[in-house]
Amino acid sequence: MLAAAPPQEQKQMLGERLFPLIQRMYPDLAGKITGMLLEIDNSELLHMLEHHESLKAKVIVQSSMKLWFDICKCWQWCIIGVRAGQRGGLAVLLKEE
Repeated sequence: MLAAAPPQEQKQMLGERLFPLIQRMYPDLAGKITGMLLEIDNSELLHMLEHHESLKAKVIVQSSMKLWFDICKCWQWCIIGVRAGQRGGLAVLLKEE
């Protein structure tokens, strides 16, 4: 059934199978992580569906990436460095989005 479907339908079908598995691990992030995983090649997604340890490892990586993306998105920039004229002190310049 999956092989006969057009590529976009294949992604939809894989997403529908992945989402409940991911939701058990990260209920609040399941939609976002599923979407991120659907950017991966279908053969790798099928492998992850057959080997849940592979899926779990990939989900952990994706959730970490999502966390860092959210942290970076909250700040336009962050520079930690020595300001001229501060006698060696560290200046942390943070600017909210």
